Amino acid sequence: MPIVESVKRQLERSAGGYCQNRDCRRRLFEIHEGGQRVSVAELAHIIGKTRRSPRGRVRYDKSALDQFENIIVLCP
Repeated sequence: MPIVESVKRQLERSAGGYCQNRDCRRRLFEIHEGGQRVSVAELAHIIGKTRRSPRGRVRYDKSALDQFENIIVLCP
């Protein structure tokens, strides 16, 4: 199941415009020519969606994998 737009918006708001990696804190928006604001944010699952992904062997309700609580906003 893909991450729904309302969850994406909630995640971007909660990040406050900065990478959520506490050692990084890079701004998630860049200003390009003409003043256009561009997001460089990437969404990453905390508990992976497959058993082969990092932390993917953790027992977790599959319906909750694409929810706010299991996703973090990072810079590239």
